[in-house]
Amino acid sequence: MGEEKEDSLKGDKKKLGKTFLVLGIVILMIIVVGIVLAISLNKNKIDAPANADNLQATSSEGEEGDLGTGVSGADGIASSAVGAGGGAGSDSGSAGGEVNTDSVGSDEETIEEIVNNAKVEFGADANIVLITSRGFEPQEINVDAGEIVVWVNRDLVAHSVVYSVLSEDYDSGSIEPKVGYSTGFTEPMTIEYSDGLFPSIKGKVIIN
Repeated sequence: MGEEKEDSLKGDKKKLGKTFLVLGIVILMIIVVGIVLAISLNKNKIDAPANADNLQATSSEGEEGDLGTGVSGADGIASSAVGAGGGAGSDSGSAGGEVNTDSVGSDEETIEEIVNNAKVEFGADANIVLITSRGFEPQEINVDAGEIVVWVNRDLVAHSVVYSVLSEDYDSGSIEPKVGYSTGFTEPMTIEYSDGLFPSIKGKVIIN
């Protein structure tokens, strides 16, 4: 009888030992999985800033391209195509203008220096309107028919120039900081325009 009890106790101990062994293996596996997950998450955190830098660099490179040209339309308006050398195009009788993506001057220039540099860039006969945080300067400008008007963005944010001629609507598109938009008018008229991104900013071109 005593021997049977002793054998039973030994069997229970063996079962208990096996149970503890299985539990130990399971706990060890859980610890290993936890370590692997922690290493993986930490690696993802390290890689994230590098990926963000790559995305930002790609975005910046994409923004350096041509911002677009004017739209053909009503008679009496000349498109002034401006290249890297700054020469104005000929009278074509079409509407719109062109955004010149070349930087016009530096941040430290005076207004006179900005205007002079813009005339070098766009032509000596160009009529310069500055776009600033205060609005268009000058707000009203008189030009002769056939001359071009150039809007140069001297603000820290993008602006645009929108206007209508003979029921046709024109939009310069986004004019980035230190970038100019040029167009010409061949017929006497008065053009009232505004900033497409900040509609409260308005200006006027009087063509004689």
